[in-house]
Amino acid sequence: TAGHRVSAQTLQLRGREVQVPVAGVGVARFSFSQLCGRPLGAEDYLGIASAFHTVFVENVPQLTLNEVNQVRRLITLVDAFYDKRVRLFISAAVPMEQLFSPTGAAPAAGHGDLIGTAAYVPNASDEVFAFDRTLSRLKEMSSHEYLGRTAGSGERSSATFMLYANDSVLSPEKALALFKAYDVDASGALELAEVKLLMEDLCETRKGHRNVLDEEVQQAFDLMDVDGSGDVTPYEFVEIFANSKLANVQVLEFGDTLPDEVTAQRPARAGRVSRAI
Repeated sequence: TAGHRVSAQTLQLRGREVQVPVAGVGVARFSFSQLCGRPLGAEDYLGIASAFHTVFVENVPQLTLNEVNQVRRLITLVDAFYDKRVRLFISAAVPMEQLFSPTGAAPAAGHGDLIGTAAYVPNASDEVFAFDRTLSRLKEMSSHEYLGRTAGSGERSSATFMLYANDSVLSPEKALALFKAYDVDASGALELAEVKLLMEDLCETRKGHRNVLDEEVQQAFDLMDVDGSGDVTPYEFVEIFANSKLANVQVLEFGDTLPDEVTAQRPARAGRVSRAI
């Protein structure tokens, strides 16, 4: 929540109230029972997704057919959050692939089917089929590609545009803030997909499109990864970006041939990567 105050909130959704136990600016935290142990539906989950770009769900148990209603609510929740590009972080008792185990007693007819037809009596294959898609979406939602597309990307690219358009020299503090903006998984280091995201945002600012070649991304990444560790640390990033204009950082001059003196530094894997000033 970036130091912002957190508190309980109440969402008003077309006459219904949804309680949010812990919320900050764009971020909310729930237990699994608060989201899927209560009679909430797609409209409720879409309302939460519209209010928060990041949601944490804690204490997710392994589910069986004995908890068929909770299984279906989780399926609906994931669909809503996926469609709204919410960043979803789940703390579960078992690995993702084991969240649903199709065992336990068969659900009663009164449970209805996946679209609410009470006359239908479900069987395990229905739930397995539906949850396979949910599992696929959960895996995608944990990927760098998804995180880079999620809510917040507009603010990130807008901030990058302002730094570029202002043509001002980046202080170490601004360089570090830029690093944190593109560390989308909050790992403390930039990986290849995150460097690509930065380059795509800059390419859109410079040229009006986001087409950056993989070879260009790899070349920039290798130059930024001075110690050859496989990722870009905050220190390496600040060393390259601080005290320079964003438009003049040579490792980001993709689409053009880098000067020989810059490329020559790549095997050494040490020292400061030179900048165009």
